Amino acid sequence: MQQTKEPDLRLELLLLSGKRARVPVDRDDTVRDVLDRVWTDWPHEWCATDPPPASATDLRLLHLGRFLEPKATLVDAGLAPSPQPHAHEGDADAAADARPPVVHLHVRTLRPPDTPPRGGGKVKQGVADDTDDEASCCACCIVS
Repeated sequence: MQQTKEPDLRLELLLLSGKRARVPVDRDDTVRDVLDRVWTDWPHEWCATDPPPASATDLRLLHLGRFLEPKATLVDAGLAPSPQPHAHEGDADAAADARPPVVHLHVRTLRPPDTPPRGGGKVKQGVADDTDDEASCCACCIVS
């Protein structure tokens, strides 16, 4: 009979709305593994105001101001194992020291268009083009 291995690391996920959830992960997990698991097991407390995105690819993790690469392991991404409090300690200071690293969970709300830009990506400078039947749209990208 195999024993299930205790997770080496706990992450505290923080949404833009301020909601938090702690998730156990292994140090050898990749960022993509964590995102897939979070998307699959989306916390019920979040569903009312923060529904899960359409797919796990709409999720990104940020730590210390930078996006974590999906292929990187958590240790390679700079997330060291958090100390686990022992049941016999019962010390409030030990529990405070066992706080997991906070990682921001970014949910992409806007998806890039699936169609290539009109005109092969070339932009005409200074010429109004009213010949298209389609309405013009802004090509700006708003990052939340």
